[in-house]
Amino acid sequence: MKLRRKTSAIEWPEYGMPEAVVRLRDQIREADGLLIVTPEYNYSIPGVLKNAIDWASRPPDQPFDAKPMAIMGASPGSSGTMRCQ
Repeated sequence: MKLRRKTSAIEWPEYGMPEAVVRLRDQIREADGLLIVTPEYNYSIPGVLKNAIDWASRPPDQPFDAKPMAIMGASPGSSGTMRCQ
Protein backbone atom coordinates (compact mmCIF):
# COMPACT_ATOMS: atom_id res chain seq x y z
CA MET A 1 0.00 0.00 0.00
CA LYS A 2 1.35 3.40 -0.94
CA LEU A 3 0.27 6.39 1.16
CA ARG A 4 0.17 9.87 -0.27
CA ARG A 5 0.13 13.14 1.63
CA LYS A 6 -2.86 15.33 0.92
CA THR A 7 -0.84 18.52 1.19
CA SER A 8 2.66 19.38 0.16
CA ALA A 9 5.22 21.61 1.82
CA ILE A 10 4.63 24.14 -0.94
CA GLU A 11 1.03 24.63 0.24
CA TRP A 12 2.19 25.40 3.79
CA PRO A 13 3.44 28.94 4.37
CA GLU A 14 6.25 29.90 6.71
CA TYR A 15 6.40 28.24 10.14
CA GLY A 16 4.72 25.12 8.72
CA MET A 17 1.17 26.43 9.14
CA PRO A 18 -1.67 25.65 6.73
CA GLU A 19 -3.18 28.63 4.92
CA ALA A 20 -6.42 28.28 6.94
CA VAL A 21 -4.42 28.70 10.17
CA VAL A 22 -2.63 31.77 8.81
CA ARG A 23 -6.03 33.29 7.92
CA LEU A 24 -7.45 32.46 11.38
CA ARG A 25 -4.45 34.01 13.11
CA ASP A 26 -4.75 37.15 10.96
CA GLN A 27 -8.47 37.45 11.73
CA ILE A 28 -7.85 37.07 15.48
CA ARG A 29 -5.02 39.61 15.36
CA GLU A 30 -7.22 42.16 13.52
CA ALA A 31 -10.23 41.74 15.84
CA ASP A 32 -10.89 44.15 18.71
CA GLY A 33 -11.92 41.24 20.93
CA LEU A 34 -12.91 37.61 20.73
CA LEU A 35 -16.09 35.88 21.89
CA ILE A 36 -16.01 32.10 21.70
CA VAL A 37 -19.43 30.43 21.83
CA THR A 38 -19.39 26.66 22.10
CA PRO A 39 -21.41 23.68 23.23
CA GLU A 40 -20.04 21.54 26.01
CA TYR A 41 -18.75 18.23 24.71
CA ASN A 42 -17.73 15.48 27.15
CA TYR A 43 -17.26 18.04 29.93
CA SER A 44 -14.96 20.20 27.84
CA ILE A 45 -14.75 22.17 24.62
CA PRO A 46 -15.11 20.28 21.34
CA GLY A 47 -11.88 18.92 19.88
CA VAL A 48 -12.20 21.04 16.75
CA LEU A 49 -12.29 24.24 18.83
CA LYS A 50 -9.34 23.09 20.93
CA ASN A 51 -7.36 22.34 17.79
CA ALA A 52 -8.17 25.77 16.36
CA ILE A 53 -7.01 27.46 19.57
CA ASP A 54 -3.87 25.30 19.65
CA TRP A 55 -2.99 26.15 16.04
CA ALA A 56 -3.73 29.85 16.51
CA SER A 57 -1.60 30.09 19.64
CA ARG A 58 1.52 28.50 18.15
CA PRO A 59 4.75 30.54 18.17
CA PRO A 60 6.41 32.70 16.99
CA ASP A 61 3.82 35.38 17.81
CA GLN A 62 0.57 35.21 19.75
CA PRO A 63 -2.52 36.72 18.12
CA PHE A 64 -4.30 36.44 21.50
CA ASP A 65 -1.84 38.81 23.27
CA ALA A 66 -3.65 41.70 25.01
CA LYS A 67 -6.89 40.62 23.33
CA PRO A 68 -10.09 40.85 25.41
CA MET A 69 -11.70 37.41 25.25
CA ALA A 70 -14.74 35.61 26.64
CA ILE A 71 -16.20 32.14 26.31
CA MET A 72 -19.84 31.19 26.63
CA GLY A 73 -22.06 28.27 25.80
CA ALA A 74 -25.55 26.86 25.99
CA SER A 75 -26.84 23.50 27.09
CA PRO A 76 -30.20 21.92 27.79
CA GLY A 77 -28.76 20.50 31.02
CA SER A 78 -29.30 22.03 34.47
CA SER A 79 -25.61 22.91 34.86
CA GLY A 80 -25.33 24.62 31.49
CA THR A 81 -21.77 24.67 30.24
CA MET A 82 -20.07 25.30 33.58
CA ARG A 83 -17.51 22.54 33.07
CA CYS A 84 -16.61 23.77 29.61
CA GLN A 85 -15.97 27.31 30.76
